[in-house]
Amino acid sequence: MSLVASALLALGLLVAPPVAPPAAAASGGLYTKADATYAVDPTNHVVHVSVAVVAINRTSNKTSATTITRYYYDRAGFGIQPEAEDVRATSRGRALSVSVRPRSGFDEAQVMFGRSLFYRQSISFRMEYDLPGKPPRSPSNIRVLSAFVSFYAWSFGDLGSVRIALPAGFVPSELGSPMRRTTDSRGRVVLSASGITNVSTWYADLTADLESALTSIRLQLPDSEPIVVRAWPEDAAWQRQVVDLLTRGAPELEKVIGQPWPVNGTLDVREIHTPLLEGYAGFFRPDIRLIEVSENLDPLVIVHELSHAWFNADWYAERWVNEGLADSYASLALTDLATTYEPPDTAQRTDAAAFPLLSWPPPGRIVDKATQARERYGYAASYTVMKALLDELGPDRMGQVFAATVDHTIPYRGAPAPEKVTGDTDWRRLLDLLEQVAGSKQATQLFRAWVVPSAEIGALDDRDSARKAYADLVAAGAGWQPPFAVRSPMAGWTFDAAQKRIADARGVLATRDQIAAAAAPLGLAVPADLKTAYEASLTDLGSPRDLANRELAALGPLREASDALAADRDPLVVLGLFGSEPARELDAAKAAFTAGHLDEAVADAAAPKASLADAARLGRERAAAAGGVGVALVVVSGGGVFLIRRRRRRQRAILAPEVAVTPAVMPPVASAAVPAVPAVPAGEPPAVSEETRPYATLPPHSEPADGGREQPEGRES
Repeated sequence: MSLVASALLALGLLVAPPVAPPAAAASGGLYTKADATYAVDPTNHVVHVSVAVVAINRTSNKTSATTITRYYYDRAGFGIQPEAEDVRATSRGRALSVSVRPRSGFDEAQVMFGRSLFYRQSISFRMEYDLPGKPPRSPSNIRVLSAFVSFYAWSFGDLGSVRIALPAGFVPSELGSPMRRTTDSRGRVVLSASGITNVSTWYADLTADLESALTSIRLQLPDSEPIVVRAWPEDAAWQRQVVDLLTRGAPELEKVIGQPWPVNGTLDVREIHTPLLEGYAGFFRPDIRLIEVSENLDPLVIVHELSHAWFNADWYAERWVNEGLADSYASLALTDLATTYEPPDTAQRTDAAAFPLLSWPPPGRIVDKATQARERYGYAASYTVMKALLDELGPDRMGQVFAATVDHTIPYRGAPAPEKVTGDTDWRRLLDLLEQVAGSKQATQLFRAWVVPSAEIGALDDRDSARKAYADLVAAGAGWQPPFAVRSPMAGWTFDAAQKRIADARGVLATRDQIAAAAAPLGLAVPADLKTAYEASLTDLGSPRDLANRELAALGPLREASDALAADRDPLVVLGLFGSEPARELDAAKAAFTAGHLDEAVADAAAPKASLADAARLGRERAAAAGGVGVALVVVSGGGVFLIRRRRRRQRAILAPEVAVTPAVMPPVASAAVPAVPAVPAGEPPAVSEETRPYATLPPHSEPADGGREQPEGRES
C-alpha cells in the first residue's frame, strides 16, 4: 500500500447535495415531486440524467377587507452536480428557459415555467442534463468508460425517487443511502430508491466494473508465475507504464531482495479510480493475489506495490516494517533501472504528527487532515528507518535477514544448523536478525528513536543487558558456541531466564578452563565431548556441567600417577619394576581420558601407581633370590641393572648369553650410589674374572649337557 501524493481526498466520491433554494417566500411554498433517472451510457462516455418534476403551488391567497393577495411561482430551483452539462427543460414539448449559477459545492439550476403558477396550480416538466465522464487523471471524479463507471447521484424536490440504470454486464457497488437492486428485461442492473423525503442529505456513490471489457496483457517473466495487467481501454498510457515497470521491476526486485518471486499463482494488477482507494495510491491484497494501482502515473507507486509481493504480513507482522521496506526497495530498484521518480518523503522525529511506529494503526479511510498527517508521517518515518538500515547493511546483508525470515530460523546462531522458530516475525525478531545475523550497529538506536513506545523501552534495556552478557559468553567460549539452552530465551526475549542460563554456561566454561590448565602438564587437552555436550544443551546446562566436573576429577588420578612415575626411585624399586611398563599404563589412561572414557581413564591411572607400590616388595624378593645363588645387584648410572653371581674360585667362568637392557624403562639412579661397570674396548673379547661375570638377568638353572661333568679347562660353553 502507498499513500496518494496529492492533496487529501474527501470520503467517498463527493458529498451530499445542499438544500435547493426556494422559488419564492410564501407560507405554503412550492411543493415539488421529482423522479430522477440516471442512465449510464459508456459508449458515449456520459450519464444522462432525466428528472420528471411536478410542481404545485401550496401558498394560499390572503384576503383582507379590501384586498386579496395572491402568491405565485414562475420558476423552481434545483441543486445539481457542478459537472452537469447541457442543462435543459421541457413541458409538454415546450422548451423552458433554464439558468445555471455556480454555488459552493453545487450548481443551482433555475427552471422558468413560462407562466405564473398560482395557488393550487401545478406544472409538469422534465429537467435533463448530462454528467460527462472525464478522462483518466482528470480532476473530475466522474468516469464513464467502457469498462468502468464512477459517478454520484442526488435526489431532487420535496419528495423524490431515484433510478440508476447500468448496461448489461456491469457489476455495481454503491455507497451512501440504501437502494434496491433489480435486473430489468434488457439485462440491465437497476438500482432504485423511492419515497425519499430527506432529499437534502440523500446521495449514492456508485462505481461499476465490466471486467470483460478491460484490456488484458499477460506477462510471463523468467522464473515466476504469470502477471496479468488489466487496464481501462481508454488509458493506453497507464497500461504501457505498468507493463514496462513490472517487466523490468520484478526481476530487479528479485535480485536486490535476494529472494525468488514469492507469489504462487497468477497475480492480477488492475487500474483503479483514485478516489476508490480512499486516500491511498495503491493496495496489495495477498489473499486474492491482486494489486490495485491508481490511474495516476507514478513509477514509485507501481514498484512499491509490486514489492509488497515480498513485503507483506507473510514476512513481517507490523505494517511499518513492510511499508518502509517497500518504499526503500522500490527506490533502490528504480535507481538501478535508471527510471525517473519522485523519491519518498523522509521524516523528523520532532514532526508535529510524530508517533512511535508501533502505534501506527492499520490503513483506514483518510477523511480529514489529522488522518492524512498521521498517514504521511507513518510512511515517511518507516522509510526513514528502513533506508538507514539498507544504507548501512547493503542489499547483501539485508538479504541474509530476509533469508532467515523466510526460513524461520533463530537469530542467535550456534554450532549446529540454525534451529527453526515459530510465530510471526515481529519487530523484536527483526531487531535480533538485523543485529545477530546482519551485524547492524545502529538498529537498536533506530528502534529506540522511531519504533518503540516509551512503555516498552524497558524491554530494550533488559535486552541490552542480556546481549552484553551474551557477548561476554561468546568471547569466553573462545570458539565454543552458546548452546540452544541460552540462545532460545535470548530469541524469545525472556531475559531473566537467559541471564540465568548464561551464568550456568559461564560456570561450565570456567570448569573447562580448569580442565585445560590441569591437563596441559600431562600433555593433554580438554576432551572434545565436553564441547559437544556444551553446544548441544537444549534446555539447561546440567549435562555439560556434570561432565566437566567428572573430567576435572578424572585428572587427579592421572596427575598423581604421572608425579609418581617421575619421582626418584630406590634401587629395590627399580629392580621390582624391571620387566614392567608403568609408563605405558599411564599412556593408556591418557588415551582413555582424551576419548572421554573417564571411568576407564581413572582405572588405568591406578595401574602404574599399583606397580610402583608393589615394586619395592618385588625388588626385595628378587634381590633375596639372587643372594641365595651368590648374585649381587649393581645399578649403573644409565639405569641398567646387573646381577653378579659369585662362584667358587676353582670353577671356570661360564659366560651367560647377552640380554639387551632397555634403560629407558626405569628412571636413572644417581651414579654416586654405585660405581659404573667400565666399558670393554671394541674388538677384543672381554676379560672375564673367575670371580665375577655380569648378567643382565638370572639365567634359569640347568644341568650341563654332559650330565654335570665339569668341562675341561680352557674351553667355554
